Amino acid sequence: MDTELSFEDSIGQQLVISFEGPVIDRHCSEAITHFRVPNILISCRNITGRQQLTQLCSSLRENIEQNLNTPALLFLQYDESCAQVLSPFMTVPPSPLALQAIQDESSAYTAAAIFSAQLKQVGIDAIIGPSLNINTDRRNRELGLFSFGDTPETVSRFASSMTRGYIDGGILPVCYAFPGAGQLYSDENHTVEQNDKTLDELMECELVPFVKIIENGGSALMCAPAYYSAFDEEKTISSMSVPLVQNLLRETLGYSSVLFSPVIDLPNISDSFPIETVAVESLKTGCDFLILSHRHDHLEKIHSSIAEAIESSYIPHETHLESRRRIATLKKQLKERKDFEKPNESAPLIVSAMVERSITVIQNNEDLPFELGSFPIFLGRNTGSNSFAKWMYDHIGGEYFEFSESIDNDELHRLMEEVSDNSSIVIAIKDGHLFETQLSMANALGATGIPTMAVSLHNPYDLLFLNPSIYSIAAFEDCERSFEAVRKVLTHERIATGTVSIHW
Repeated sequence: MDTELSFEDSIGQQLVISFEGPVIDRHCSEAITHFRVPNILISCRNITGRQQLTQLCSSLRENIEQNLNTPALLFLQYDESCAQVLSPFMTVPPSPLALQAIQDESSAYTAAAIFSAQLKQVGIDAIIGPSLNINTDRRNRELGLFSFGDTPETVSRFASSMTRGYIDGGILPVCYAFPGAGQLYSDENHTVEQNDKTLDELMECELVPFVKIIENGGSALMCAPAYYSAFDEEKTISSMSVPLVQNLLRETLGYSSVLFSPVIDLPNISDSFPIETVAVESLKTGCDFLILSHRHDHLEKIHSSIAEAIESSYIPHETHLESRRRIATLKKQLKERKDFEKPNESAPLIVSAMVERSITVIQNNEDLPFELGSFPIFLGRNTGSNSFAKWMYDHIGGEYFEFSESIDNDELHRLMEEVSDNSSIVIAIKDGHLFETQLSMANALGATGIPTMAVSLHNPYDLLFLNPSIYSIAAFEDCERSFEAVRKVLTHERIATGTVSIHW
């Protein structure tokens, strides 16, 4: 443990803050200096390019180490938005569901190791991920895309492999969301979601991947922003639960590494509990880091409440010391970790090959390859950039049509007339559960008798709403490497070999 830390510094060590924009703003700089915070969460809002991100990480590290005389910890909030921002200059991993479709967990290891080398190169120390959530709620589309699957065994295998890839690459993975956010619901009286499974039910499903990760060691965990009735009678969130954190996680499961709260000042939590109460109670239960959003107006209240709780022994002295030990151990381990091999020129090809292997046929009644014919038409949403429809037209030919998110009946009728002389129809679907006109459009086109294919560019569960006569494939992501993988299937350069089980 770093015995030279002052009392104020020891509190700041437990806070993780973020900020708006691509440069360090005044509020962030003041928070670092005044509240002695060395831990920064970088998200998509902070990234515009490789050089900018490298400079930002360097500036943050210099600011922290000069002003606080302690190592900086720079975390990456990795999600779909972040992947889109990073993909122009980094080889980002395929989505977890795409990796699972390959049916080879070593691909998850390789993708994480490749990504780690790039993150280390720009100055990132840790990543929020991978998800250990099991997709037990088919209605939760976003969870479905960022889960490795719907069985404990599948999620355990692929998440463990990806976690090991990050660790071997020198990056700390922060696995989420303990004890599992697969099946949650909200009631009308609370914004905090809850899970009503018994402890035995959780141990048989949601907790299985976490037990595996704990057995393997080396990673960190983040709590779910949810209430679990198996542990507490009164509504709370997981990071504030003594039975969950102290009794189950620390004692029964033997977890001894650092534990992160969820983002405690987002509305789903702060609308239900005072922010200072969440902060103090989470640290009291045994959390080591409190994650905060880019809002800094409540830092004074949080910091003073924590200080008062420690000084009055409401947070036991030994609990605070133990967190300091865990944080100091983590920083020492990160400093000692060697970098994975430097990013090499073959990395994009390796990951592109993974994307190609992930393409999955979801529906094909005739069990025959889809034939484009001599004059196909490619359809997709008008995204204002190089869309699926335009890209396919440029690389295959035929014609293309871009439709709006809120396509009306008149536009649909014009489209139906437009496709009458085409040999085949290929329509890209993304977020069909949010923009349902895509699904009704695909079903209408499929009823024309013209061979029709639907390509999911996000979550394959959208394809379950289509008429079984429509040939459908899952591609998992909306980017050029995915387009190229689909093109190869459409032109019979390769067959779709992915395997993913999707069902209600």
